[in-house]
Amino acid sequence: MVFKCQTDSFLKEFETEVVKVEKNEEGKSLVQFEDTVLFPEGGGQPTDHGKIILKRDEGKEIEFDVKNVIRKGPDAIHYIESTDTDVFLKVGDKVKQIVDWERRHDNMQQHSAQHLISGLFEIHYKYPTRAWWLGADVSYIELDAKNITDNEMKHIECMVNVYIASATPVHVLMFDTADATGEEVTRAAKGLPVDLSGPVRVINIEGIESNMCCGTHVSNLAQLQMVKLLNIEKTKGKTIVKFLAGNRVFKKLETSFQREVQLTAMLNNGPDSHIDLVKKLQTNLKSSQKTLQKLSKELATKIAEELNAKTNLENYFSLHNKDGVDVDFSNTFLRVLKSKSLFVFMTIADAIDSKSGSLIIQGNPKDIEALADPICKLLNGKGNGKNNRFNAKVTQLNKVKDCEILIKNHFANKKISDQV
Repeated sequence: MVFKCQTDSFLKEFETEVVKVEKNEEGKSLVQFEDTVLFPEGGGQPTDHGKIILKRDEGKEIEFDVKNVIRKGPDAIHYIESTDTDVFLKVGDKVKQIVDWERRHDNMQQHSAQHLISGLFEIHYKYPTRAWWLGADVSYIELDAKNITDNEMKHIECMVNVYIASATPVHVLMFDTADATGEEVTRAAKGLPVDLSGPVRVINIEGIESNMCCGTHVSNLAQLQMVKLLNIEKTKGKTIVKFLAGNRVFKKLETSFQREVQLTAMLNNGPDSHIDLVKKLQTNLKSSQKTLQKLSKELATKIAEELNAKTNLENYFSLHNKDGVDVDFSNTFLRVLKSKSLFVFMTIADAIDSKSGSLIIQGNPKDIEALADPICKLLNGKGNGKNNRFNAKVTQLNKVKDCEILIKNHFANKKISDQV
């Protein structure tokens, strides 16, 4: 069956009748209509979103949301959502279907752009399309090509926008069977669905390609406005071209411009200087980080050596870093510390004054066994240990004082010699 959305992609509203209603395990209504203007997912294109308006005899209108439509054989199954559990659609109800036009129009632009890009890559470079994906923000085409050069990308982008500026017509052709398409199809689909019934639909971009497709499309390429090829990605033997079409190009431009304005204010210089200024900041940051790392290790070494020099050590030692993660500090401190029986209770915040971070306990295994779980409970953490070391991730560093009281009570009247 060819649905109303496929014969008229620009139809935004449509009146029809309920012909079947079922319930799934989640309690949602699965509804079929005599026909539908809401596109069921397929051909690489996501499902339409929209609304179903039911008008009761008393004049009251009841609205149902549709966020998913799938095709099952010749039927379109609509997943109906409603906050009013007392109202359900029933067979024979007359309803109005309303398309979420912003979403539909975006899908049309991306889908038609994909056909155009794929067709031109095949015409000019003999790179057939293996697959494509219409993403929420960026779409991509997987091409059967070992390598695509920057010049090839620029050439195709230029050609794409020339055809857009020429308002090249896009036609919808119908054939009784796939065999009847004959020479009309220049770029065949990768196999039709086994449960397909009814006419075969072909999208023809005049002078470029004809391709079997069930999706919604623009009626001429001028409606794409423009296309931007973004970049090439090679991964796991695939060559992928990412692109934006239509309104997505303008949204991207707006986002990029606003980011540029913010960077200009932050860097106190114009866009032409942004890259150089950021590179300079990165160089300074790396230098500062090296200096900080050196000082951090020196501080950790000094604290540990002072403890090593003491003749009357306490049973335990606490150390808390509230300025952010510093693995070098903790590792250096524990490495330089000579006493392995001294119970060390150390915490490191993820960021300045953050409540979440890391917990390190080092000491006699018996003390760790006795204290690790209650400390983790106080700090809302989870971890594990081996021999004389225990590590954990925690989210309540504001409870450190309570932990120190717990440790103090544990070691009351206890000497280090008792732990050896």
